[in-house]
Amino acid sequence: MRSATLRLLYNGVDITEDIEEDVGGFSYTAASSDEADVIDVSIADPHKKWLTQWMPKAGDKLTAAILLKDWERDGDSHVIQCGSYILDEPSYSWPPHIQKLSAISVACNTSFVSEERSRTWTDAAVSEIAAQIGRENGLEVYFVSRYNPRLTVEQSKTADLSFLAKICSDYTLYIKAADGRIVILDPFEMEEQPPVTTIRESGDVTRYQLRHTYLDTGYTDAAITTVDADTGEYHMMEDTAKYQGLTEEEAQEKYGKTLTVEASEITEDPVLAERKLKKEKMKEYTANITMPIRLGVTEGCAVTLQDFGSWDGHWIVDKLSISLPAGTMSLSLHKVVIG
Repeated sequence: MRSATLRLLYNGVDITEDIEEDVGGFSYTAASSDEADVIDVSIADPHKKWLTQWMPKAGDKLTAAILLKDWERDGDSHVIQCGSYILDEPSYSWPPHIQKLSAISVACNTSFVSEERSRTWTDAAVSEIAAQIGRENGLEVYFVSRYNPRLTVEQSKTADLSFLAKICSDYTLYIKAADGRIVILDPFEMEEQPPVTTIRESGDVTRYQLRHTYLDTGYTDAAITTVDADTGEYHMMEDTAKYQGLTEEEAQEKYGKTLTVEASEITEDPVLAERKLKKEKMKEYTANITMPIRLGVTEGCAVTLQDFGSWDGHWIVDKLSISLPAGTMSLSLHKVVIG
């Protein structure tokens, strides 16, 4: 019979059988960038074991997996590895007696997360900075981006993780740090990947919400035309979709918007300016979809939406959440802006 259940290791000990009858709910949330992965477990405790000999402590280690049995057909079983976590906020409540375990993904070692450093990086590519930080902290580094700008930048009394995360944010790259690894990705190259599956409005989806907004999305289909080298001012950028035929003033008046990059950014680094504009574009068409767990769908993957009318097409999963015992998957997506 089709089922989705939790496997949980607590400080290295498999407690799955000890808690399987008492697990009231489990959720796993993973984002493609910037956010730690999170798990939450709710456990009934009628015998008050979690108040006594099993009392959890913040900092304890959890490893979680989702076991799918007979999922798409009889005999079809799979394991979704959710990773390793640090217990962040255990809590207990009554009535009834419920132990809740809230944990965040293991960012890596303590020095990478909290030890402040000061140094100067001179003419160093982002990949080189990440590689050196990885070596110093004993972490594997995966840099997957053709865009790899060279920087001269100051690290001033800042932990390596915060420093590297700010660089990635400033230069429109994605970063995740967990399980002894640093992964840096290019969001635009992610949009070039083929879809892993097709999600159909009819039959696949139990709930969805689609949004289209102009707020804070910038002039993101634009191509820079001319820049005045003396004043640093630039003319309205052409946009063949939203602003065709509008001047800069008309577009701003109609949509109540401001340009998302400064003139100095365009003259100093037109590639970065264009990337920032495209990244803003990712906020314009977004969706939230709930459906049964779909194998192969992960944070950062591409999917095709079908039978959603004008919303059909190529989308990227920015965040996913899986809930048990329902066996449902909730996705936050944005529509591909390139390609």
